[in-house]
Amino acid sequence: MTKKIFILLFLTSFLPLLARDIRLSNTILTKNTVWSGKVIISGDVVVANKAILTISPDTQVLFAPNVDEAKGGKDKTRSELIVKGILIVKGQQGHPVLFSSAAKEPRMGDWYGLELLNKSQISIINFAIVEYAYNGITIKKNNSQVSNSQIHINYNAGLTIDVRSRAKIFKNIISENGYAGVITSLGAKPVFSENLISLNQNGIIAFSLSQPNLGTLDKKGVYNKGQNQIYENREYDIYNHSRKDIMAQNNTWATKRERLIAEKIYDGDDNPSYGKVTFSPQYGQDIRQKLYAVSSVSNVNRQSQPKNISQETSSQSTVKKQVVTPDVAGAENVETSKKIKPLAIKNRNINQIRPPKLKQTAKEYDRIFMEVLLDSKRAKVKKKVAPFISNTALGLGAKGRVIVRLLVNRSGHVESASVVKGLNAYYDRIALETASKFVYEVGTFHGKPVRFYTNIIFQF
Repeated sequence: MTKKIFILLFLTSFLPLLARDIRLSNTILTKNTVWSGKVIISGDVVVANKAILTISPDTQVLFAPNVDEAKGGKDKTRSELIVKGILIVKGQQGHPVLFSSAAKEPRMGDWYGLELLNKSQISIINFAIVEYAYNGITIKKNNSQVSNSQIHINYNAGLTIDVRSRAKIFKNIISENGYAGVITSLGAKPVFSENLISLNQNGIIAFSLSQPNLGTLDKKGVYNKGQNQIYENREYDIYNHSRKDIMAQNNTWATKRERLIAEKIYDGDDNPSYGKVTFSPQYGQDIRQKLYAVSSVSNVNRQSQPKNISQETSSQSTVKKQVVTPDVAGAENVETSKKIKPLAIKNRNINQIRPPKLKQTAKEYDRIFMEVLLDSKRAKVKKKVAPFISNTALGLGAKGRVIVRLLVNRSGHVESASVVKGLNAYYDRIALETASKFVYEVGTFHGKPVRFYTNIIFQF
């Protein structure tokens, strides 16, 4: 056997080993590290103070659901990626980095989230998808940058920005998060531009002397062009629980009528203890086409796909009591009025990446679309069905919300569905069965029928 053949056989024998997923638990990264391929985390991973973690395009970072073998961090039952050093997420257009749950059927809050904690250096997250966490991304005491990313379906908030952070948040889609798209607190002053913030319970909530900058046209101060699109959040688009005034100029809302915009903003006009929100002048232009490049739907190779409703559902033999009429497309019946408050809870110059304009082809319409990109801006129900309970005892006295995520086909019928926030097995099954009977108006993108995701919230 020649030397060359021997070396070739030796290397070939290690190829399966090299192709294996990276599995980490209770790990501290003390040296500069690069991740690529698939990384599965079952316990807190900490990037040490002087270390840099770089994540390559198309990498999947998946967290085992409701597990933290390290039993540390903010949540001892769910895993976190805790960055005390620097995180560089190098996703690219069409090749995002995915942070998600490793569950076969993921649910909101399966893992805790990304935490950027370095006081003197910034982290950069570009072209990422962050989903199914408790808090998607937490930025504390630093001015990190998040751009061209999709932050959605997280249990509490998509972004939490704390303790004097002046983070730069631009060109992101922040949608379908449980309590808020963004929460700021403790003197944070993040800057937001060209973001789509929609279909969250609340769009942006400001607590404890924080002052998010959503658009400031006064060039004598901290100029920010704004151009965010903030609309269709279920309770409020902006909730100012801070004594500071908030500038939100040059943005696009669901309407141009100032009275209607003000109805979706809670501020000093509702309670003089809080600062006011200035939203005039408006931008008024639809920015969604600019964000098309960041609207990739996560495509995790899970061992099972979302449940096919037509195969999974079964009719109940006896129906005695109607429980609730659901709201759809991220809209929930909330028994609160506008006056009721939610419960309180060294920089480097970075070149902003501007995705090129896309020209849609036939192939582009074959993809699955986010609801916020539909021509109608949200899914419209053609046939709504109320869930029924046949035996209240099986509900075990539970009360709360079940959120079902639907894939709707080009004819407007439900193709598949899964529970992303559950209550118990009985109510989850009823919600799933009911969701199968909904029919939607055909969803279109640039006038062409497309498949799309949407959510239904059932309040039991």
